[in-house]
Amino acid sequence: MKYRVDIPIQHKDTGAKGWQCVVVEATVSREARCLALLEAGDLNAVRHRRDAVLVLNDPTRPINVLDVTLG
Repeated sequence: MKYRVDIPIQHKDTGAKGWQCVVVEATVSREARCLALLEAGDLNAVRHRRDAVLVLNDPTRPINVLDVTLG
């Protein structure tokens, strides 16, 4: 199945909030979440170039995992 995982990010200097979207293939949503976090970790160059960091502990903006297999 194909999942889109939205991971919250925040700009280091301005505090502006946004999302890092990662699409992965996995058998269950929990696996998709783990794979997306690993892939997002590999995108350090992109995030640092944009001066943004992943925000993994904000209860108001949880990581969203959506099944996009058919869409």
